[in-house]
Amino acid sequence: MQASAQSPTERAFRVGVLGNGVAALIKVLVGWAAGSRALVADGGHSLVNLALAGAAWLVHHFQGRAGRRLFGRGKLEAFAGLLLGLAITFAGLWLLAYAWMSGARPSGGFAASLALSVAILSVVANGAGYWVARRAEQETQSQALALLAKGHVSDALASTLVILAWIGTRAGFDLADALCAFAVGGLVLWMGWRFARSGFDALMDRADPELSLRVAETVRPLDRVKGVGEVDAYPMGRRFEIDLEIMVDPRLTVEEAGRIALAVETAVLRAHPTVCEVYVRTNPAPSTPDRTS
Repeated sequence: MQASAQSPTERAFRVGVLGNGVAALIKVLVGWAAGSRALVADGGHSLVNLALAGAAWLVHHFQGRAGRRLFGRGKLEAFAGLLLGLAITFAGLWLLAYAWMSGARPSGGFAASLALSVAILSVVANGAGYWVARRAEQETQSQALALLAKGHVSDALASTLVILAWIGTRAGFDLADALCAFAVGGLVLWMGWRFARSGFDALMDRADPELSLRVAETVRPLDRVKGVGEVDAYPMGRRFEIDLEIMVDPRLTVEEAGRIALAVETAVLRAHPTVCEVYVRTNPAPSTPDRTS
């Protein structure tokens, strides 16, 4: 258990949850004191990333405990993404309304300097958080870690907008803070829509036609494969499940056809790293030409 807690994956999630929680609190309090709508909106963005990091961590732990015993485990991240996407969409709408309707005005002096310092530190901290999450994601190929890394990037972008708002305000552009706050709200809204749409597509088994064509091209030249029928690629989290039909000599025994199917499965897994499962159906080769050729 201790080794697991010290793993790069666990470290990335701890950094994401703790970092976003502290950042959200500081940004909201300092932004409120400095009258910066942009920094308050950035704090709302960090709260969204806190929810994303926490949910991703829970999904990671649940999948690790379930292992391969839970059928449909690959849909878990998609379901979490759909629910979070809907919640983030509403958060984005609220931030847009806040940026538009709030009467806050940026103040000067120490409060303004503190707001700028918080934004700069946020960019630096999120850069470090992205590096930790990206390194762990490359080792595990986890969609949850990829989501965490993207959250750090978007948070750094939101903090950059706060810096631009500070510069614009000091240059005499009074609407800079409100416009940047509006942009942060739009960024959160876009995040929510993207996550919700991705999760919905995965849950509905929206096939990937381009991957299906590439898999068919991989299988067609294989030895003793007489033709390729239907090929469907379904998302399973960050990877894909392939369901394909091949044509073999009708005179083959069941055992021989099974060996060909195993060879096809192995070839697809080797040629396409994003594929995690391959299901091969063998049928007698028809007398008519292969419809996919």
